[in-house]
Amino acid sequence: MTRRRIAIVSGVAVFLLVSFLLALWLTGDTRERSRVVDLLRSQARGDVPGMLAQIDGCASRPACRAQVAANAQTLRRAGRVRILDYRSATSKAIAADAGLTRVAWDAGLQSLPVVQCVRIERRGLPILGGKIVIVSIGPKIRGDAACSR
Repeated sequence: MTRRRIAIVSGVAVFLLVSFLLALWLTGDTRERSRVVDLLRSQARGDVPGMLAQIDGCASRPACRAQVAANAQTLRRAGRVRILDYRSATSKAIAADAGLTRVAWDAGLQSLPVVQCVRIERRGLPILGGKIVIVSIGPKIRGDAACSR
């Protein structure tokens, strides 16, 4: 092979590798949002076991179990969960990170909006497709309130 061909093949390989790693990093926000929406759907159904399965270590923490049970009872809604506003503190993380995501949602036209805070941890390197974990979900907060813990 000539030097020119080696340079071209090397350049293409580097480009493909960088593109792949960038795609993994950029899909992190979508994966996070999907996990939160799945949790909210379980909550809207009143599915406590489903919620506990989606929150890392929640079943072994009494305060977390109690919050999940209270949310499932008071925030149960009929209809399809719709996200109205989503603000993630871990969005576009380039390293392991943790923070609160403020999410406003409703379950259709006959449902008033609900605002909650969800604690998220991004473990590992996001550029390598790191793990996204839900650590807790808070109670309903005022519509104009910020997440703080």
